Amino acid sequence: FDTAIEHASEGLAFGPLDRTDRGWLYLVLLDANIRRGDITAAREALRAWKELAVENKHFLARAGELQRQLEHLQQGFHISADERDNLD
Repeated sequence: FDTAIEHASEGLAFGPLDRTDRGWLYLVLLDANIRRGDITAAREALRAWKELAVENKHFLARAGELQRQLEHLQQGFHISADERDNLD
């Protein structure tokens, strides 16, 4: 997943003018971060994806699938009372 994140980030650094190209790179980041369990990075990729307002129906379908996966991952994420005590 690290390689996918690295390549997608490099692709975004090139500043592709086409928002569909940028959108695909954000979807790669979203997917890889979900698989890695990095909720914060996945949320950021989803936010960036949504801002682009890409209209490609295939990309929209994939984004919907990934958003559901992220929501499922977030539901399983919680901090127990014992763990909260150790956050200070």
